[in-house]
Amino acid sequence: MQSDNNSFTFCKALEDLLNKPGNVRSSAEANKGNCIRLTLYSPDIDRFIERYYKLCRGCGGVFENKLANPAAEETAHSLSALKGTFSSSEGYISDCLRNALSLGGPLCGRLAEEISRCLNDSEKKGMNDNIRKNVFVKFLCWLKKYFDAPLAAISRGETPKLLYFADPGKHDLWLLEALSKCGFDVLLILKDEAAYNAADPTGALSVKANVSGISFPKDYSLDKFKSYFDSCDRLIADLSRDVKTEIIPNVWLSGELLADIERSPESRRNTGNRIFTLYGRINGTEDKNAYLGNLYNMYLRLKAQRRVLVIDEGIKPPSNDEIAAVRRGNYSDIFSLIRDLSKNIVHSSAMLQGLMRKAFGEVMLEYFENKKDVRRALAKAVYLLCWLKRYQFDLFSGWKAPDAAALLFMGGCKDGKESLFLKLISRLPADVLIFAPDLDKKCALHDPRLFERNFVNSFPVQKFPRDEAALQMGTVAFYAERELDGMLYNDTGLYRNQQFAKANSLRLRSTYEEIALLWNEDIKYRPNFTASGGTAVIPVIAAKISGVRDKDVKNYWDNIYDLITEDTAVIANSPIISEKYPGSPGHTVDRSGRLQIREIKQNAAYRYGFLSEERQDYILDKIKLLIENSPLTPAETAAVGLSLSSELLRVIQKFDFTGKNPKLIYINTTETVITPEDSVMTALLGLLGFDVLYFLPTGYRCAESYLKPGAIEEHKIGEYMFDLAVPNFKSYSKRKKSLFDRIFSRDGS
Repeated sequence: MQSDNNSFTFCKALEDLLNKPGNVRSSAEANKGNCIRLTLYSPDIDRFIERYYKLCRGCGGVFENKLANPAAEETAHSLSALKGTFSSSEGYISDCLRNALSLGGPLCGRLAEEISRCLNDSEKKGMNDNIRKNVFVKFLCWLKKYFDAPLAAISRGETPKLLYFADPGKHDLWLLEALSKCGFDVLLILKDEAAYNAADPTGALSVKANVSGISFPKDYSLDKFKSYFDSCDRLIADLSRDVKTEIIPNVWLSGELLADIERSPESRRNTGNRIFTLYGRINGTEDKNAYLGNLYNMYLRLKAQRRVLVIDEGIKPPSNDEIAAVRRGNYSDIFSLIRDLSKNIVHSSAMLQGLMRKAFGEVMLEYFENKKDVRRALAKAVYLLCWLKRYQFDLFSGWKAPDAAALLFMGGCKDGKESLFLKLISRLPADVLIFAPDLDKKCALHDPRLFERNFVNSFPVQKFPRDEAALQMGTVAFYAERELDGMLYNDTGLYRNQQFAKANSLRLRSTYEEIALLWNEDIKYRPNFTASGGTAVIPVIAAKISGVRDKDVKNYWDNIYDLITEDTAVIANSPIISEKYPGSPGHTVDRSGRLQIREIKQNAAYRYGFLSEERQDYILDKIKLLIENSPLTPAETAAVGLSLSSELLRVIQKFDFTGKNPKLIYINTTETVITPEDSVMTALLGLLGFDVLYFLPTGYRCAESYLKPGAIEEHKIGEYMFDLAVPNFKSYSKRKKSLFDRIFSRDGS
């Protein structure tokens, strides 16, 4: 009974036990599970045991005592399954398993092979046929009493989990190891390692988890987990009191998901009590040319059969009215939260209402298991209830068992809230099929119940093809050109025009002299420029220039004039914001200060609607970021951010995040202090990728009065001078350079 006795790390051994609970293993995995022994304790181990304990209750078993010796009647029943002279051969063991347990198929053969090997190994240790026969009869009794349901789960392709929390006997270990070789996952928790070593002197029957910690406390027990999960079970039972229908995802699949989703209830063998559904995701695409056409034709056929809901471009957040419609209170624990909030779920079918409430309870308990924060759980629950009510009619209007609706979700989940919603729908009489053709955009949904098909071709698709007008097909040459484009412009230092839709600003620290050198340089050539995926990190300048070098006023204005480019805005002794955004605070931010993007875009006062959708979202994202770091109230900050002039908006629209960036030069020669609003506006321009220079010959305070310390770097270049007149740079003419200047100037002009 040899096994790999190499020590596993915590990450590998124990996390493997959590993989694919109740889901289909690959053929390579199907023949073997894991048998791990755990001898040390830590808070992390305790949390792991809680997660594993839950899986065991769902599919497997928990043993807090050694497997009991069979009763006389149990032994007699197993003896009756033995025919003829006992033999430890694989064929004889297989026949007995078939007779005693009605166990057939490949599982019967694998289990017979492992038990036969075990008994033959014992023969080498001096056991005679009679002792081996008694051990085998004990195995039969235990398999019948404790492992009947888990063996049936193995036959369905699931992975039963066993938790053994006792000092094991050698016969217990022999059977547990044999079961692990047949696809069970087994975790042994040992409070007394010496007792284990007596039963397995070589340590060959399980793999020791190599973890850090202390010995298990003497009073350590599973009672705290049992109490919590018993409460979970009672809650789900209360929520599903009228439910007699079982939702069974994926066990019937062929693996060809586009074909599987079209299969009728009859071909799936659906009944009123058992509805077989699909819960899957297709990553990438097998054939780019045929992809959209295949989806469109599948969609038309599905619509002719049953209710179909398509969601693309993500799920819009609940509106204020939707949130206000959810009746809720104050909750001290997750159980009262789920029990009370589930009353918001109402449907004319008592069966479907019970299924919805049960599904809501299950996903909220799953969420709370990982993030034990009732306040956050309440926020997630309200989102789920709003979305369920929003899409309830589209999916389940007129529902009758054994029908199943279909939810087609294009683009993958962008966050945990969408993931929870799809997990909820997957527990209802509905197929859920997620399309994630763009491999550069990872779907946020992680669920061991999910069946996945993976293809190597990435294909960016924004909208699901629901009508012929939206159906656009590309030629082979078109996609080949796109792939070549991707190879040429990804991670090569070459960038196509407007390649990046988003950018994050990084403030550069430099000397005063370096500003002139960096000022007209393309962003991509500046220090610390990086780009990944669809986002560029752009280095920008934010500096205050105080004083006048050598009191040379003419040279001072010449240097400023040299910095003025086509995309440079110059503000001299006047406010930056010339016309404030006229919208009301109520439609710009909610009560918690979050930007109301949908309400802003729908408001008649909104000025940015002529920009591309990408640039609008870019600006609004930066306003959202600005609110978190602004000296003004959220509503005031939003009003400032929405007050960009049309000239600035044009500059932002054409700004290529790898080329030359736009600039703002702010000059103040008076004692007038910049306003908080103008300070916030300059901070926003910096977030948008502008270089911002403040020229104050007086050395007086400027925007640093309102912004965070370090937001602006100050360069003191000379003596302070007062009451200087700012020239009109539009008609400004510099002094003529001397021969010395022309020879030694930086640009040679």
